[in-house]
Amino acid sequence: MVPFKQLGQGKVSLLVLVLTIIFVLVPFDVDVLSQGTIEISLGDNIKEGTIDLDEDGSYEYLLINIDLLVYIPGSYGLHGDMGQSVTANTGPFDLGIGSHEMELRFSGGAISRSSLAGHLQVEIEAYSRDPTVGSRTGSFITEGIYGSSMFEPPSGGTGTEVSIIGDEVVLSGPIMEVRMNKTDPELSFSYSGDVGKDTRAYVRYLEVIAYNDLDDDQRWDPDIDELRYRTDLDDVDWELGTDFSKGYHITLYGILQLELAGTSTVAAWAKMTFSISSEHMDMEGPSQKFDIDIDLWQPLDAERIAVRHEIVDRTGKLDLVEGEVTEDNEHAITVMKGKDRAYGTYSWTDEVQVGRTGPTDEVIAKSWFDIQASSASVWFSYPLGEDTQIIHHDPTMSMDPEIPANENEDEFLVNRPILMMGGSIVGIIVITGTIFMRRRMGMKGPGDDDHGTKGGD
Repeated sequence: MVPFKQLGQGKVSLLVLVLTIIFVLVPFDVDVLSQGTIEISLGDNIKEGTIDLDEDGSYEYLLINIDLLVYIPGSYGLHGDMGQSVTANTGPFDLGIGSHEMELRFSGGAISRSSLAGHLQVEIEAYSRDPTVGSRTGSFITEGIYGSSMFEPPSGGTGTEVSIIGDEVVLSGPIMEVRMNKTDPELSFSYSGDVGKDTRAYVRYLEVIAYNDLDDDQRWDPDIDELRYRTDLDDVDWELGTDFSKGYHITLYGILQLELAGTSTVAAWAKMTFSISSEHMDMEGPSQKFDIDIDLWQPLDAERIAVRHEIVDRTGKLDLVEGEVTEDNEHAITVMKGKDRAYGTYSWTDEVQVGRTGPTDEVIAKSWFDIQASSASVWFSYPLGEDTQIIHHDPTMSMDPEIPANENEDEFLVNRPILMMGGSIVGIIVITGTIFMRRRMGMKGPGDDDHGTKGGD
């Protein structure tokens, strides 16, 4: 190699110029240069398409396919967002090193309710199940031109659209919306649409204990009964499972490590599953029944096992009261707006199914609750027989069929008639002034040309 000092000044300048051009014109993939520190990245190969299931000219889905480049094996997924609550999610899937084509399927129902039009912008995020791994984001604009009138909700199903928004699986029907958290044992129910955020109540499962019922009242009394095992459900590693082959079937499951009372020693294990399926959805109610299943991996040295959970209003606008029971449910807690308007109800029966290898026998559980204005603490207590290793319970979430009006809609002007009148007067003045000025500027004297000068003979 020739040293720089042996080159002439002109040649050095030429060399610097050539190197500069190379660095400017030749693209370097940062992800490739740093594969050792970057787990994933978004590829440049992006495709789009539509699905018209019933071939009626309206699309049920808008598809976006993008390559996900994996440098370190792991569990990865994609999230897409077009704005106006039009989102899609896929994964996470266990992926090896290499390029993987991932499909984001945007629901035509969500697009049809939006005002999206033209070339649509999609914000894409590639994420890992491992929270310590950073996500990768990108933006994509569709080649095709789309409008909301080109889409429709998927037909022939349950009438409920399923989507994943952030950390929640969202089941949105014509009246009722149910959400299941992907990483915590929490469900919520509300009205669908814009009024959802002001009508939503949350059911969160907190603790599982096993105890000996020393006073034979079936309830857990910490001052009397003997605690044998317990576990905090916040400490469980929860996994999400989905099946859309027939309607929808969504599960959240985790392995419970039951510690001996008063110690940190894990002495027993159990699998706990929360599941929601279209089979147990009632459109007319509307209501959604869901299942709670506890699968004990070994017999417990205890007489009863109990689940503690809570119902909470996080809107700051609702109250909880004891609800009216029905033929199907023996207990109910109703979400109220004021004293006369019932929104949603969380209800259950004390009839549960137990068994050794499956829920084959019916037994009577014990339940109780304590309501404190905007929250309620609820306990389910199940008997443990010699052959009891499977416990199955199915509470219900439901909404009143009459959807309330959106409180925030036009609230600003409706409650301020003086502002409405003032705004109208100002509008009239502006419009009148604009017309006057346009007419004045458009008037010209006889013989004036376009530059305002008089023309000669």
